[in-house]
Amino acid sequence: MRWSLQAWPRGGASSTPSRREVSTAAAAPLGALKAVLQVCGAAYGTLLTAAFVGQRRMLYFPDPTPPGDPVALGAPGCSSWRAVTRDGETVHGWYWPARGGADGGGGKKRLTVLLLHGNAGHRGHRLGWMSLMLYHLRCNVCIVDYRGYGGSTGSPSEAGLTQDGVAAVEWLLEAGHVQAVEREVVYWGESIGTAVSVAVAEVHAPAAFIHQSGMSSIAEVAQSHVPLVMPRLLLLDKWNSRKRLGGLSSAWAGEGRAVPSLAIHGDKDGIVPFRFGKQLFASLPEPKRFYTVRGAGHNDVEIVGGARYWDEVKAFLKDDVLGSIHADA
Repeated sequence: MRWSLQAWPRGGASSTPSRREVSTAAAAPLGALKAVLQVCGAAYGTLLTAAFVGQRRMLYFPDPTPPGDPVALGAPGCSSWRAVTRDGETVHGWYWPARGGADGGGGKKRLTVLLLHGNAGHRGHRLGWMSLMLYHLRCNVCIVDYRGYGGSTGSPSEAGLTQDGVAAVEWLLEAGHVQAVEREVVYWGESIGTAVSVAVAEVHAPAAFIHQSGMSSIAEVAQSHVPLVMPRLLLLDKWNSRKRLGGLSSAWAGEGRAVPSLAIHGDKDGIVPFRFGKQLFASLPEPKRFYTVRGAGHNDVEIVGGARYWDEVKAFLKDDVLGSIHADA
């Protein structure tokens, strides 16, 4: 078959469309496109408004039910405590001294872990994890339920959770369980609790950080999941640990203070992707370690890690934390 090109007809008034006909023909699809864009814009605006109003309900998933008496739940020696925050809320927690006593003997204090949990559930869901901390690390463990969680009053927010973490530290001091936070208390953050730990450190510097399944900022994680729904400027709670750590690192360097860090992250984490844990790690001051738990997701890190998980934590506490403290003593 042969193909040929046909020239555009040149003769006759009806052979060439007029300017008006061309304009009318072009206006129809443009009008339809404008209408579609208006509908899409209105729908996005509605979605954006709903996301803005309900964003904290999408970020925090508290179980408000008090978990009950820890001894009755199988934690002998563990006691309940409560404290009033600086802004007037009442938070509840547990304190579990190490087996053999809160003091290590020989004039050396045992480390106390302040466990700052993730954004879901309450302290009762971490009881088994706390028990393993006591068994493997022989430290004291304190946990606080943020406002709205586990019987604590109020509703969660960035400013509020920070106040709750500060209240837990100050309760440890007032109860006489610790005398020097910067030498005795390790802030162990889980998920969003890593951001809480960094915010609390602006008020009370810890002996060390342990960050499990952490993030550089909530804004970056949110954008990775739903990039078009919530622009960063509209987020109420940004939890920008990278920015906070920049300020802390400079301040601590000026004071000659070293705050060791251990970051732990599962390489199959689908909630806080691995790269955000690495970004958080990059912002931490030296000395620091990173432990990748191969095959672990977001909520099973210590399970998948098994014996090596505890070995990594023990080595960090012994060499980087206790070694540094005793060297300075």
